[in-house]
Amino acid sequence: MTSVNPENLRKLYESWSDDTLREFAVYEANELVPEAKAIFDAVIEARKLDEQVGIGLSAQAEHLSEEDLIELLAVLQNQPCPSCGQKAGPLYGSVVYKHIGLIFVSVADPEFKIACSGCLNEKLGRAMITTFFLGWWAIPHGLYKTPMYLTRNWNRKQYLSRQEVHPELHHFVLGNAPMLAMHRNDPAAIQDLLRGYR
Repeated sequence: MTSVNPENLRKLYESWSDDTLREFAVYEANELVPEAKAIFDAVIEARKLDEQVGIGLSAQAEHLSEEDLIELLAVLQNQPCPSCGQKAGPLYGSVVYKHIGLIFVSVADPEFKIACSGCLNEKLGRAMITTFFLGWWAIPHGLYKTPMYLTRNWNRKQYLSRQEVHPELHHFVLGNAPMLAMHRNDPAAIQDLLRGYR
């Protein structure tokens, strides 16, 4: 087994940005050998990131209570829309299903999106139009995937019309609880996370 020079390891950790250190601490640091973990913890403490990292780790390690989930959901929903940049209302999230048939090939494109109700409604509508006109052309998948995807998108539009949060957004919050908890007071970091889902 090869040994890593502790000084080189410390320099490596010190070269990382605060965001990289926080993400590594929350998602990967528990797999470090004890010597490397001690060096990593010292760098976290020297940068005064230990409080934020502790919040992220507690959100990961503990089972989130209903109150915690509601609080993190509110943090996410109170952000500006990642699609239009407006803050006209709460953000919603859902999978948008699109299906395109190319005779013997079927292209199914479900994507999770987070946006304001107007933008998400528009994304669902565009996917429904694309699926309605282009989904049928795959043999045999078009005959069952097209109505299935149209129905799924229609159901998600109904959640939006009732201003209800779709369960998929709850799953997103649970899966990203450490990052949301760690950055609850840093809207720019949350916007960076949301950009991947617009």
